[in-house]
Amino acid sequence: MPGRRKASELAAAAAAAVYLLACCSVALSEGYQAGKLRLAAVYGFECALFGWVEYPFGWLANPLIWAGVVLLAAGRGRAAALCGLLAGVPMLHWSLGWDRQGLGHMLRAGYYLWVASAVVLAAGGGAVWAVRAHGQQGPANRSHGQRLEEQLDPGAG
Repeated sequence: MPGRRKASELAAAAAAAVYLLACCSVALSEGYQAGKLRLAAVYGFECALFGWVEYPFGWLANPLIWAGVVLLAAGRGRAAALCGLLAGVPMLHWSLGWDRQGLGHMLRAGYYLWVASAVVLAAGGGAVWAVRAHGQQGPANRSHGQRLEEQLDPGAG
């Protein structure tokens, strides 16, 4: 169905746009320490490219988001929603680790946009999945009440 295909592509584009905006934004600032370097600001694209070195588990959210965007563009809403939800696990782990270390104040817009990209992916995938499931509701999938109503009033169906 062309309309549904377009909706999944738009949802994928929205998730990708938020992710790309996160990559162009400052994710960490105020003297982030990377080995011997003390950095004034770290952009999202730097975290996406090199974050696996310092925080490999937290970084795993990135390939989940990438895979989810591709799946959503292909119309696989349920798989994309699952990728978005699963991306939240390493994100939460990373966030809690930073908070425990007292570094939560260093998180900037890029970080929150990164999290938002997973939320948009999960919501978009869930919406595409729900619309597709609702649109495929044939006679075998109708509720008992709907079938009973059709039997009592044949013109109602």
